[in-house]
Amino acid sequence: MEIFLWTGLIFLLISGILTGVFNSGSEQRSNFHTEDQESRFRRRAFGFKTFLVGIICLGIFALFYFLK
Repeated sequence: MEIFLWTGLIFLLISGILTGVFNSGSEQRSNFHTEDQESRFRRRAFGFKTFLVGIICLGIFALFYFLK
């Protein structure tokens, strides 16, 4: 069942990279002004979807871990 743990962590990492969580403020401002609205929306939508998949995988792992 460790596959759910690692899958969840990888998806959360991808989500953080796509949404810009690991950027500084100046990097975020630069990205905001150089990116058009449509691509920013698509990137954030995909980041949100990967976040949900990561949370679901971690929830499944926690369920198996505590019911074991």
